[in-house]
Order: sequence, then C-alpha cells, then structure tokens
Amino acid sequence: LDAAVLMFGGLAPSIGEQDAVQLLKFLKKHQSQTESATLLQLVDDRPLNLAIAPYQEGYELAEDAREDLHIASTQSPVNVQGLLYGLGVAVEEVALDTDSVRGIAIAGSSFSPAILVNTTSAFNKTAQGRKFTMAHELCHILFDRTRAKRLSHVSGPWTNARVEKRANAFAAMFLASRAAVKRTFAKASEEALKKQAET
Repeated sequence: LDAAVLMFGGLAPSIGEQDAVQLLKFLKKHQSQTESATLLQLVDDRPLNLAIAPYQEGYELAEDAREDLHIASTQSPVNVQGLLYGLGVAVEEVALDTDSVRGIAIAGSSFSPAILVNTTSAFNKTAQGRKFTMAHELCHILFDRTRAKRLSHVSGPWTNARVEKRANAFAAMFLASRAAVKRTFAKASEEALKKQAET
C-alpha cells in the first residue's frame, strides 16, 4: 500500500487484530483512486495557531469552510453526508470491536478520501452523533493531513489532543454556526425553549 494518512477520532484508540484487518480492508478499498478537484481546493495544511485556544481555531476553520462551501451562515441543519458525497468523500458505517474509536478519516496520495464511522462507539448511536463524527473527520481531511499518523507509525500516541479539540470545535461550529443558533433561538418561543431544556 502507498503511504496513506489515517486520522482517528479518539485520543488513545485501542484496536485489536480484527479491527486492524478491518482498517486494512478500508484502506485497500480506497487505494489507487483520486480526490475531486473541488476537495483539493479546500485542503489547507496551515500550521496550528498556538496563539489562540484550540476551540477558537476550530470555530474559525469551520466558518471559513462553510463560506468556501457556500453554506449560508444561518443554515442549519447542514447535510454533512450529502456534502461529503458531493466532495467525493466516501462514508462507511462499520462496527469495529473497539468502542474507543469514534471515526477514522483517510486521505493521501493515491487514495480517495473516506470516512469510517464506528457504529460501536457510543457517540455514534444517534444520527446526530454520526453527523458530528463526519464533520469532525472532515476537519481532519481538510486541515490535518500533515499532522496525522501514517499507517506505518502505529506505536506511541495516536493523536494530538489539541488537534482533536480543534476538530471537535470545528464539527460543532460547522453543523450549527453562531448565526444559525441565534436564528433558531430567535424563532423559538419561551415555552418551547423550556421544553427543549428539559430533554
């Protein structure tokens, strides 16, 4: 296999032999393919901005991505799976043995980008959780290719905590921008807000 970049959604994933086989199949399936020109135009491996908090950086990246993708600032919900499809990013739901991995993104030379959503993870039991995972992994595909671990480097720490926090903030802001949240709350009645707060 060519050097592919695997980006894990989880700080210290633990995988066994069966999961390693699943990941190899996932890699092989997306090998020798190309990325869409639209996606490549969005990829940006700018250095981490250590001058601001990871969540702030994630918010800024999400706002930039929404603008680049022509998603209105007030639009919510965002059809993240449809958007990924349009960018040529495959999404697969797979039940891994481990529940410590929320999702995995693959991207790199000679690979088509893809996201594996681990249905065993408690985070992915709901449609909203799976959308968040897809948005989180989109952040890695767009902004973290040079910081991810290559398949040949599977020992030691898997991910950078700052990068994961940034991807979580990206996902939250990408799915529900400040303007979209304000618009939603402005439309909601006080009674509806109380009811929502109780759930």
